[in-house]
Order: sequence, then C-alpha cells, then structure tokens
Amino acid sequence: MLKNKIERIILIFTVLAATVACSGKKEEPDPDALDISGIELPSVIEAKSGAEIAVTDRNGNIRTSDVVVFNSVTENGGFDCAVVKTDSRSFTFKLNPKINSGRYICHIKRGLSDKTVGVTNIKILSATEVEPGDGTIYGTVTCEGAAIKDVVVSDGVEVVTTDKDGIYRINSGKTTGYVFISIPSGYAVPTKGILPIFHHILEKGAGEPERVDFTLTRTSNEKHTVLVMGDIHLANRNNDRVEFKKFTTDVMKYKEEHPGEVIYGLTLGDMTWDVYWYTNNYYFPNYLSDMNSVVSGIPVFHTIGNHDHDMKAAGDILTIVDYVKDIAPNYYSFNLGKVHYIVLDDILCTNDGSGTSDSRKYSEKITDAQYAWLKKDLQFVDKNTPVVVSMHAPIFRDNSSTYGITPHAGLTGWSTLVNCFTGYKTVHFLTGHTHRSLNVDRTSTSNYFEHNAGAVCASWWWSQKCSTGFDVCTDGTPGGYLVWKVDGTDFKWQYKGTKENLDYQFRSYDLNNVCFDASMVNTWVPEGSDWAKNRFVELYASRFPKSSANEILLNIWDYDPSWTIKLVEKTSSGDKELTWNQVQTLDPLHIICLSAKRLNSSSVTSDPSFLTNLSSHLFKAKASAPGTTIEITVTDRFGNVYRETMTRPKTFSLGSYKTGYAK
Repeated sequence: MLKNKIERIILIFTVLAATVACSGKKEEPDPDALDISGIELPSVIEAKSGAEIAVTDRNGNIRTSDVVVFNSVTENGGFDCAVVKTDSRSFTFKLNPKINSGRYICHIKRGLSDKTVGVTNIKILSATEVEPGDGTIYGTVTCEGAAIKDVVVSDGVEVVTTDKDGIYRINSGKTTGYVFISIPSGYAVPTKGILPIFHHILEKGAGEPERVDFTLTRTSNEKHTVLVMGDIHLANRNNDRVEFKKFTTDVMKYKEEHPGEVIYGLTLGDMTWDVYWYTNNYYFPNYLSDMNSVVSGIPVFHTIGNHDHDMKAAGDILTIVDYVKDIAPNYYSFNLGKVHYIVLDDILCTNDGSGTSDSRKYSEKITDAQYAWLKKDLQFVDKNTPVVVSMHAPIFRDNSSTYGITPHAGLTGWSTLVNCFTGYKTVHFLTGHTHRSLNVDRTSTSNYFEHNAGAVCASWWWSQKCSTGFDVCTDGTPGGYLVWKVDGTDFKWQYKGTKENLDYQFRSYDLNNVCFDASMVNTWVPEGSDWAKNRFVELYASRFPKSSANEILLNIWDYDPSWTIKLVEKTSSGDKELTWNQVQTLDPLHIICLSAKRLNSSSVTSDPSFLTNLSSHLFKAKASAPGTTIEITVTDRFGNVYRETMTRPKTFSLGSYKTGYAK
C-alpha cells in the first residue's frame, strides 16, 4: 500500500508540473530537458542547514543552470536548491536553508520543464558534532543554535533526556520505527501545515547508529487554548468534505475573533474511516489536504482512533504503519506551558488482515508496552504538574439502561490506567469515539475528570445529509468541538457547536408537542415501509407518547454536577420555581433529524446505523399549565450563564430548532 501511495503522489506532482509547463506564456522547452536519467538520489539526506549535497549522476545530464526542487509530501509548496557544481559522474547542490526535516519528492527543473527523480527523507542536523556512543538513535536538541538541556526524547520504549550539551542517546531496538521529542514547556517545533513535526521515522536497521536532531523555537504558551476535535470521519461520502469545510471555517473564525490567544488543536481519533481508504481512495494525505486548505497557524496534535487503523493489515502493530508515517506516533507526550499532555492509543486491533468487515476486530484496551512507556514518561513529570490524557475510546459511558444516569466503565483495565496517576493532583481525560458528550467528575473521590467531547461529524455526517443542515450527535449534542482554555494550572472549558455561539449550551422541549406514537407516525415516517413505521413507534412511542402532562425537557450537553439549573414558571398568581430531575432518555431533535429520516424509506427492513441513543444529560420538570412561559437559567461550573425564555406552547419541528449550522 505504501508503495502505491508514493507512486500516486509522484504521479500527481508530475502531472501538475506538466500542466504548469503547458500554461501561460508559450516558450519552446529545452529539447533535452526531460532526457535525464542515471541520477541516484539517496533515500536519506542527512546534512546541516545550507550544506552542499553531492548526488551521483551517472550520465552527467545535470547543468549548473538547473534547479533541484524538493516538494513536501505532506503540504503544499517547495524549496528550490541551486546546483553549484557538475561533472561527468555527479552534481552538487546547496540545500535551501529554509527546508525542514521531512519526506520530499525531488525533481529537476530546467526552464519550463522538469522531471521527478525520486523521493527522499531529509534530516537537518545541528552544527554540533556528536558521536553515537552506545546509542543506536542519537542527536541533539537545540534552539537558535543553543543546546537545550533536560528535554525528554523517546523511541516509544526507552525515555531519556538531553545532557548539558543538548545531546541525547538511546540504546534502541528500533521496534517502533520512530523517535520523538516530548516538546518542552515554552518551546515549539517546526510545522508542516497543521502538523507539528516532533517525530521522525527511522531509516536505518536496528543495529545501525542513526542521528536525528530536533530544533525548537521559543514561544510563550503558559496561557493557551486547545480546540479539542472529536471524531471527524472524513471519507469522501455524504457530502462530508463540504460540511467539514464549515467546521474548519468555524475554527478559523474562532482564531480571528481571539487574536491574543495561543491556539493549538487536538484531535480525539477517527479523522478518517479505514474502509473508505480503499473504496473511496481517501486517507491521511487527503485529510491533511482538506485541513490545510483552510486551517493555518494552529498546530494540531493527533490521537489515533479505531478507524485510523488499517483494516487490511493483520494484528495491531501493522495497522498503524500509515498513521505513524503520515500523522504522528500512536502514543507520545508533549508540554504546553505548565501542563503535561499525554496521547495514548486505547484501540487494540486483532484484525486478521483480510480486509473484510468481519476481520475488523478490536478491543478498547491499552497495551502493556504503552503502560511501560507511560511509567517512564511520568518519571520526568512532577506530581504537582496538571496532566491531560487524550485517547479515543472513553473510560465511562452513559448509554446503558441497566445503569440509568450513573455512568459505567467500558474501557478494559481502566483502573490500571487511572492508578498510573496516583499522587498527581489534577488529571483530565479527553476522549471521543461515542459521538456523544459525557462529563464524569471524580475529583471529589479521586483526582481525575473525564470529558467525552462530542464529535465534529456529529452522527457520521448523516444528520446534515438527512435534514438539510442539522448537525446533531446521537445524544443531541451539536456537532462541534471543545474549547479548552488553560491559564497556568487553571482550566476552563466550553463546548462549541460548529457555527454556533458559545452561549448555545442547551436545548428545550415542550413535551406536550413531542409525540411519536402511532397517531403521528405518518408525520415523521410518511414514506416508510410498514416495518419501518412499526419500528419507529416501537423505538420512540414509549419515550414520547401523546401527552398533556405539561412536562419540560432540557438537553444540556456539557453538563456536570457543578452546573445549576433554574426553571421559573410565570403564572397569573406569580412566579413559581419548578423542581427538575435528571433523566436518562433520548433527544427528540435527533429522532426527527436522523432516525425518522433514515427509517423513512419503503425499502428499510432493518435498523439503520447511528440511531438516537440514550443519554443522561437530560432534565425534566413539570409545569402547572400548557400555556405558561418558562424562564430557563443554566449556569456552568465557571459562572457562565445561559438563558432562554420558553414561550409555550412551543412548536416541535425542524424549522423551530434551526440554529447557526442549519440556517
């Protein structure tokens, strides 16, 4: 698969180059411009910035007037390198000082013509002379030419720090195939588009010493914002790339409206969808292209999800090869300001490699190898340092009727994970996978808080496709992202629906007007088969029968027990505060946005995917009469107040619930 990908990339650049050569002012190309052969481009170029690189040219075709061009595999743009010397068997070019370490497609440009000559990995070395010693991976960490001491570097197994000269050495078996730096506080790494370049793929054999240098720049990030992006699921289907652009545009709008903030991104996994790597030829390079076409100036750290594993690879290790090459290690750490961030892979694949749907098997579990690495990583993290852990599958869920509103643990071995952070004062888990919102605050009995943070794609982009623009997760949460703000060791957060204002934090229903029993089935599923109509009533009538009980239902997606809820009914005899109860039920808007729409077909004879799911962040209250006004005031744990004046009877229809995304 990797070979095919590289061939496709080279073909794309070759076609683009030919297109450029044939457009604009007409000039006769040099007659022998494309007759270049015998160039032996090295697979790895290790050199200092601006160094002169000699390349074998067996046929002596290169001229000093030619230009060597390197185009990054992962982002747009290229770097021109001047040819400074030629002879009958080689040529020498000067490495552009602006080029960073990475993977590049190399071609020779002559006039208006050029020719691709290969793909290579460029590793920019610092000026410091370093001997490998006992390290099979070694190198330096510098900032503006100065050595940086005590920086954590790892191969995913061993964890070491740089010495006073900024030098590190790892006696590595190279089992993971990469090395990464745990970015220190107050520093940044180079980026390629949205990707921070903090890891490098190893090129040499297990016993061969290999040098990898890291360069840093200083930055002030003690106060920073992280835009936490759950489940994107791009697959080139359901008009997802058009809808995704609304999300990326919203991200850039947030950036523009907050000009003083230092902003990062953090995905929670499932940026892609493995089955569509093959059927739709859409995978990581395409995802990066779609992100980079809109998002800029925001380094995005990534978490691997189950759909980011290769369904056609066998076992667990081989399923992550493309992810590690194109995106990031499947587990690593970094520091922003006073906070230590850890990214884990809690998807353990047991694929048989056949690529069929039956072969896609995994469990939600963290491997022993990761636990071993994690313990070593934490040796360099003071117990007073706040820790934020990102992973795809959550620890807790709330979608089981067995447990009611009490969240239940779903991650295998979750207590082992939590116990790794014994003694740390503050630990937050950021998770995705469920396409739902759930906050589990265990800080009163332990030291951790889990945020299961919704989904960018909401219901796998189906709610938009079905309902002309509605963007709703299976629990009623708007599709969107978590705005995670850090000031020193102080954390604040708000969930932001795509194209919604930050004050859109709940939705209200007048249940006198929400009815899904048989009398209303033709309103919601008019074209459904008899089976589909019966199924709709079976699924939803008992939850929302025809009623005159004057009940109010609220869905507060980012709720946790520190929030307060106040409902005041305006009556002729005065104001009356209503008593509310937390309930586990379904979100009515999602039912008509997605479930009803997908059942609304004469060909449906089984449950469609992604139907409305149980949730516990819903609240009921009972009013005294059907036509009274309810003043709703919801206050989050940080004192932000959100209000609605609910004039009743309140209409229940798609049109009555249109907000920013659906307009």
